Amino acid sequence: MRHEPVTERVRARLDPDAAVSPIDGVRRKKAHERELNELAAAAFAGDAGARFLKYLRAITINHVNGPGVAEKELLHLEGQRYLVAIIERRMDLGRQHEPKLDSERFNDGAPSGRDLEPGDGSRQA
Repeated sequence: MRHEPVTERVRARLDPDAAVSPIDGVRRKKAHERELNELAAAAFAGDAGARFLKYLRAITINHVNGPGVAEKELLHLEGQRYLVAIIERRMDLGRQHEPKLDSERFNDGAPSGRDLEPGDGSRQA
């Protein structure tokens, strides 16, 4: 029997206080959800963030395909749109909670980027 190493996402799956995120379908604690929202708000704050998000919207959400678009191309674009929508939703939620960023808060044992990726069954269909 193969045992999976105990990571943040494994702990979240086993933790009764964790819930499936309505934003991305990954199970995690509310505090971790809030942290992700605050990080998104901080990452896209200011003029540079707004300009980059405008670029992302232009190539995804505001992009219109013609009737001859291939199914795979359309599915790829929809995936890109989904990611931009996740970023925007997390930004909005992060701004609502008045993010208070400090380097220690986000480096004190918080999960690394690889722990945020689904792929071990933590995603719900």
